[in-house]
Amino acid sequence: MDDDSQNSLPPGTFPGENRFLSLVRNIIIFIVLLGIVIASFIVSFQLGKKILMPSKKAPEKITAAVPPTPPSLQKLEAIMLSKSPTAEKTAPKTARKRHGKHHYRRALLGHRAAARGHYYKIEAGLFGDKQQAEALGDKMKASGIAIYIKPVGDNWRVQAGAYRTQAQADKAKAEITAKGYTSKVVFE
Repeated sequence: MDDDSQNSLPPGTFPGENRFLSLVRNIIIFIVLLGIVIASFIVSFQLGKKILMPSKKAPEKITAAVPPTPPSLQKLEAIMLSKSPTAEKTAPKTARKRHGKHHYRRALLGHRAAARGHYYKIEAGLFGDKQQAEALGDKMKASGIAIYIKPVGDNWRVQAGAYRTQAQADKAKAEITAKGYTSKVVFE
């Protein structure tokens, strides 16, 4: 009969073990396992939160100083801008006022030539201060010379025209020299 009583014990119990102690042991194991699962969830949540969320709030507006275009890239920039479809629309308005439609057409042709490559510019002065460039420009305008002031690197150029050929540029330079101003032809 002893053999039958040992076979009728519930599974997971040992002979001579109290059922109450077995139940307490199972509850303790369950609580420990539940604590391990909860603790691992909390730890992984905190780690994920630190990885996915920035630790400090980023500033709303970021400012940066943009350096001026280096002189070596200004020529490339001028070429790229001259190849734009609006190059024909940017013919100097002063040419239209001074010499009528014929000179305006020549200036327009010069801009089309500029769209294909370089052209000759009459430089009357190159200044580090814009006010000095504007002063020379005002004097030249008073003498009847059409000019415009253009930034070149950190300097300001007083320019009196852009021409397709060297001969046209030399002729314009001679006219400026005859009015008492020094200038030079720059090929860009």
